[in-house]
Amino acid sequence: MTIWHTPEEITEKMNKAKLAQETWSSLPLKKRVEYLKKLRKQLLKKRKEVISILQNEAHKTPTDTLTAEILATADAIVHYEKEIEGYMAEETRKTPFIYGKQRTSVVRKPLGTIAVFSPWNFPLQLSMVPALTALVTGNTVVLKPSEVLPKLNKWMEELFSSVFPAGTVEVVHGGKEQGIALVDAKPEKIFLQAVFLSAKHYETCG
Repeated sequence: MTIWHTPEEITEKMNKAKLAQETWSSLPLKKRVEYLKKLRKQLLKKRKEVISILQNEAHKTPTDTLTAEILATADAIVHYEKEIEGYMAEETRKTPFIYGKQRTSVVRKPLGTIAVFSPWNFPLQLSMVPALTALVTGNTVVLKPSEVLPKLNKWMEELFSSVFPAGTVEVVHGGKEQGIALVDAKPEKIFLQAVFLSAKHYETCG
C-alpha cells in the first residue's frame, strides 16, 4: 500500500528538486540526453512489468500498454535524442533597424522546477513524456500522477530514481489535497493534463 504524502513532505520534495536543479541544469545537454537514453532502455527492458501492472490496475490490454504507453514514451525519447540540440540552439533574429547594428538572439534557458500533474487514462505516457521534456531542457520535476493507479506510480518513482540523480525527479503520491499542497510549494511552472468527465463517468472509473 502506498502512503500518501503530507503537505510537509511535499514541501520537502519541492525543496530537494529546487536544490538539485542548479547541478542538473549545469550538465551539458548531451549528458542529460544520455540519462533519457538510459531510461528508455530500462523502460523497454522492464516492459513486461508495466504491462502486468496496467493490465491489473487499469484494465488495459497488453497491446494497448505496449503501443500507446511504452513505445509512445520510448519514441518521444528517441525524438529528443535526435532533435533536442536543434530545439535548444541559440537562435538569431532580425534586429529592428532602429537598433542599428546590434545583434538579436533567442537563448533558451530552464525555468527551474516544474510540477507535472498527469491523468489516469494514459498514465505512463502522460506522466513520463512531460517530465522527460522538462528534464532534458534542464529543469527538475515534481510529478503528481493520478492517485487511482498507486502501483504504477510507485513503479515510475522507482524507475526514475534508478536512472536520475537524487532530487532530479520527485514523485508525490496522493489526491486532491496533495495536489493543492504541490501548487502551494511554489514550482516555477505547472504542467497540467486534465481529463474532463461527467460525474457519472468519474464514479464508474473510480
